[in-house]
Amino acid sequence: MLKCNRALNRAFTKHLIKAHYSPILANTYFQRSYSYTAQHPDTVRKLFNDGSYYKKFNKTALDKKYGLFSNKLLQSPEGLYQFYKLYLYKCQHLLRIIHQDQSEDADKKFILRIDNISNNLCKVIDLCEMIRSLHPDEKFVNMADRIYNEMFEFMNILNTDVVLYNNLNRVMRNKDNLKLTNEQSIVGKILLDDFNKSGLFMNDEAIKNQFIELSSDISQLGQNIIISEQEPPFNTNEEMWNVSLEKLKNSLPNEIYSNLPIRKTKFLLKSKEFVDISKNNLYLLYQINKFSTDEELRKKSWMYMNMSSEEQVSKVSKLLQLRLKLANLMREKTHNSYQLKNKLMKNSEHVKLLLHNLVSDYREKSLNELKVIKPGKLEAYDREFYKFTNKEINRIPQLQLTVGSVFSELFRLLSTLYSLDFVVTPLYKTETWHEDVRKVEIYDSETKKLKALLYLDLYHRESKNHNASHFTVTTSKKINDQEIVYENEDINATCVISDGVQIPIIVLNTSLYNPLCINENDMETIFHEMGHAMHSVLSLTELQNCSGTRCVSDFVELPSILMELFAKDPRVLKNVVDNPATELPKDYFRATEMIQQTKLALLDFRFHEIDNVNDLSPDNLLKIYHQTEMDVGVMPDVYTNWYGRFTHLVGYGSSYYTYSLDRIIANKIYNKLFANNPYSKESGDILKNKLLKYGGSRSPWDCLADVFENSELAKGDTKAVEVITGTTPDK
Repeated sequence: MLKCNRALNRAFTKHLIKAHYSPILANTYFQRSYSYTAQHPDTVRKLFNDGSYYKKFNKTALDKKYGLFSNKLLQSPEGLYQFYKLYLYKCQHLLRIIHQDQSEDADKKFILRIDNISNNLCKVIDLCEMIRSLHPDEKFVNMADRIYNEMFEFMNILNTDVVLYNNLNRVMRNKDNLKLTNEQSIVGKILLDDFNKSGLFMNDEAIKNQFIELSSDISQLGQNIIISEQEPPFNTNEEMWNVSLEKLKNSLPNEIYSNLPIRKTKFLLKSKEFVDISKNNLYLLYQINKFSTDEELRKKSWMYMNMSSEEQVSKVSKLLQLRLKLANLMREKTHNSYQLKNKLMKNSEHVKLLLHNLVSDYREKSLNELKVIKPGKLEAYDREFYKFTNKEINRIPQLQLTVGSVFSELFRLLSTLYSLDFVVTPLYKTETWHEDVRKVEIYDSETKKLKALLYLDLYHRESKNHNASHFTVTTSKKINDQEIVYENEDINATCVISDGVQIPIIVLNTSLYNPLCINENDMETIFHEMGHAMHSVLSLTELQNCSGTRCVSDFVELPSILMELFAKDPRVLKNVVDNPATELPKDYFRATEMIQQTKLALLDFRFHEIDNVNDLSPDNLLKIYHQTEMDVGVMPDVYTNWYGRFTHLVGYGSSYYTYSLDRIIANKIYNKLFANNPYSKESGDILKNKLLKYGGSRSPWDCLADVFENSELAKGDTKAVEVITGTTPDK
């Protein structure tokens, strides 16, 4: 029922703190002054590209002492624990009120109260998720991990609270008499559906306890899979690749061979020289795979690069087994049937139809694309080599872009489309977790009011998650008269209020190496993550349960994939490169990218369509992986157990098709709204007012019906699925 971008303690403390409802006090305590001086594009470029310029710019705020996100509580791991306890008390306080309130208007206030509980939970859990992923201090990370797991357990207790469930049932039966707003009714339905997914309709204490235990195990194992995926798959002391130096030398260009970081380690048969190469040395393996003319060397190096450890594939197997047990506990045959009921696609048959059509539509297109680099069958381990040796593909060198030029143009584009101003601002000394982080204040350029706070953690560090990601530390929502405010404690807590609206605090994470040398893929990643951020920034909802990215999961990638299309648009890219006369590289592999994405979606679907726990063994999962690769038939991997590295199985279990589905829809929207002009404010207004501003507060089918001016789409039936998933040429 209650959920955050991820997950939440158990003890219902008896500790009572004097509190009252007061959004006015919230304004008094949390409103801070914010600067609003729009910066010239040249200044933006320097703030991102020039470290010394940024340090000088940032000097004015270095001595101010606050904690993370200007929160005085968040200066230490112990302060983080205080922060957690504060919001836990608020949740418990609201829960007691709901349990005890017998007044006539209790039902009228129920949705607001339960949404406020969720908002307080998410302020903790989403913050801890961010800290676990990005903070360099191990003590901070360990405390965040502890709090995350405790709050997850508390959230599951709430999700199996019979009083909440019965109250919600009564409220939804009487929603017309109670005169709930449309948004409150939608949130009520979302919560009721999630309650039912938690098994409360069974009204069985044993099942409730099993649900809590299984959900907690799934969450913890999923986090473990993500962390351990970054560990080397091979035992360094035992797993070495014994390679002939003669073979290497004869098959590699001299400039590549002479710069390989290898040394002679032993001699065999006197006349042949060999070297031991670590199978975990990805850089060296990639050099061999990309440049060696020897097919055997290319194949082996590629296999080592893509192998998963036995421990990792065992964890994936266990995760899938736990998910199936949870689905069975909820009287569903498969995890797919358990998960898909309330998604955009609604059921397994619609997803199966989507994936079948995608394979049919893109297989031949992809095979034709790949003929450009090699006629006939192309093996997965050969792709990089043949791309490298193809003169046509390499005729135009890869663009060398800068972070500053990308953000300068990105801010200009978003300002034009959505009437926003982006202002890079100085950071307080302890406001962030690393000195490289940039802070951006986002304003409505028409009202001049603060819309969001954006923190950009852009550069590679060993101590952070290297996968690009978006964290909504605080969502946008309207403040209501059921808020809990503790006068003495809340003055230090993270919450920015502007005109009765809780301002979103957003963190974007990428893993770039050099601000002065990034490529087009890096630019697409930045645009993608900013698409998620814009969904959070432009959302105007009464309740946090449907704010921004808190929409159905197979619709959540649409805004971010749309932003990728802007990044690929030559008219936008021309404004990023230093020399407008630069010839832009051609994208040769659009269909191949889609078919590769579809393979992963099909694998995710097949894994979660299994209805027997015994069929989820590592050996059987490997067979399913290889069979899926062969069924699609484009550069099939029948050599490795790579699926152990498919960490999106954790966050997107049963719904990885989201990326393929939303790419199809995004292409259609882009062709309709931005084919003539990617900087069209009129089209930006349509996108903002008919889709982005609703978050999850409106049916996505209704949003699509408005955007495409096709009322039939609002039905969301099989015909609507066929219409919206019918492929169109990529822009």
